[in-house]
Order: sequence, then structure tokens, then C-alpha cells
Amino acid sequence: MAQFRIPATPSWDCDQPIEIADFWEILALQATSHSASLANVRAAIAQHAEVDAEADTEDDIAEENRLDFAIREIQERVAICGAAQYPFKLANESDRVLESKPHANNKGFWLYCFLLLATRMNMKERQILGGVNAPLLFEEICEVALRNLNGAKADVHRFGTSAGGQNFTQRLQEFFQKFDEYPLRTDRDIPKNGGDDGLDLALWNKFSWQSETRWRPEARSPRGKLIVLAQCKTGTSWDEADFNRLQPETFFDKWMKRQPRGQTNRAFMSACRVEAQELEDYQQDCVFFDRCRIVDYAAEVVPDDVFNRVRTWTEAAYACPDFAGT
Repeated sequence: MAQFRIPATPSWDCDQPIEIADFWEILALQATSHSASLANVRAAIAQHAEVDAEADTEDDIAEENRLDFAIREIQERVAICGAAQYPFKLANESDRVLESKPHANNKGFWLYCFLLLATRMNMKERQILGGVNAPLLFEEICEVALRNLNGAKADVHRFGTSAGGQNFTQRLQEFFQKFDEYPLRTDRDIPKNGGDDGLDLALWNKFSWQSETRWRPEARSPRGKLIVLAQCKTGTSWDEADFNRLQPETFFDKWMKRQPRGQTNRAFMSACRVEAQELEDYQQDCVFFDRCRIVDYAAEVVPDDVFNRVRTWTEAAYACPDFAGT
């Protein structure tokens, strides 16, 4: 799980390649040369920690080895995002130097940097920049990625706060009407301040029923959908409880008259980058999208209106004292 938030740095004894790689990317974005070496990373962390980076030869060797793992992490990011979409590259002359590519209008560049800063900035204080709400925009980005994952026939319903000003009752009613599986339960009260009940996005693939006659009196189209309920998280503050909050069986048991007849899964979508072993653990009962997977599935198909807001927030983040002062 990600820890440091800018303008802070990773701790001097940090042994997580993801933490170091994220900080390395941020330094490359900040530099007028558009590049940063591992020596720059080391010096910045040492300065913040107020330690002498050269004081102990044994510590020095251990530090170099840890930073080598960050090189491997950068290589994995390139492999997942794709070289065309990943905003950085290791320098030709040395893999210990990371270079930021030209900004241009590359959607992958801006999307990745948006996700990076939505992870490393304080989302309680900096969620709205340039008039754009980053957590709500993140839900829209996740919708794009989910839709691309499941193809043209997929239906996606944004259930979270980004869906608009509806109250919880209206969101439930609209969702189950569109979902068209079984009706919303009428034997339990719906709390007025229900929020989103842990559900941000719902996706389903349903089989066609091209007839003016309803498939069943209570359903317009055949049951038996492939269903994914998704939760979206920016920042660094989510934990195991957040990860396990949304359970499809519990959600449908609570709100629908019967459990769905099809295959139901859940997804967790995070702006963080997640280490491979941790990712495997999470995926035992969940489809997990971390930062790189979201870029892979969203960058090439993100709509222009969403992209424009991604760029607006990210450019405002570049001008923010938190970023400029790291």
C-alpha cells in the first residue's frame, strides 16, 4: 500500500520499490531537464530525512540494491502500460536515469500522471483543482476501463457520487430498473443518507432479446448476466476493510428480491500501483485494476471530455505548492 504523500518523500529506510519508483517519476516530472537519476532520488530522500547518505558504506550498498529493485519496477510499468502510453523511459545511456517524455497531447501521458498525483497528493485537501474533482473524475475513468474490458455489448452504470445529485433512493431505483434482473425489494427502508453503499460502478453483459414482447412479465430481457460490481479508490488511505467492503452477494441480498441468476464478480480499482505478489493475493476473489492496468484499458479509448478534465486537474496539480515544493 502506498504511504508517502508529497511534498513528503519516502522514508530513508523504505524498502518498497513502488514507493521509490513513484517518487522517481515525480522527480523526473519536476526537473527542468525532464530527467532524474537514482542518485537524485537518494539525495532528495536523504535531505528530507536529514541523514548523511554517505556516512556508512554498508548502508550505502544496501541502499543501492534497493534502488535497483526500483529499476525493475519501472520496467514492469512499461510492460503493463505499453511503451506508447507510459510517460517515462529509462535513458539509453543508463538505466539509472529516468526521463519524462514530452507532454504533447498523448492521452496515456496525462492519464498516468493524473493517477500518479491522485495517489501521491492529499486527496482531502487537493481533490478539487482547476475546478475538477479528482475522485469523481476517477470514477469516470474507471467506467471507461471497465467498459473496454467487457466489450461493446456491456452496460455500465455509475452508481457512486460522480453519478450526480440524486439521493440514495433514486440511485437504487434507477440502477435496478436499468439492470432488469429482479425488482428492488420493497420490504425494507432505504436510508436517506445511504451514500453509495460501497458500490461505485456496475457492469453487466446481457443476452439480446429483440422483441416487442417482454421476456418475462417482470423482466424485459433474459436473465443470466455476467455482472461486475466495482469500487474505486484514489489516494493512499484505503485498507483491507475498504477492499472487502463491497460484496456482491451481500449487496444483492440487501436490495434485490432474489440473487442474480448469472455470474457475479467484484472489482477494485485503485489509482495506486500495486506490487505483483500483493496483486495476486487481492485477485483471489476480485478483479483488481491498479494504476497501470487502468492506463492499459482506458488510455486509448478515453473520451475527449474526460481527457480534457484529466489534463486540467493534472496541470493544476503541477502548479500546486505540494508538487512544486517536493
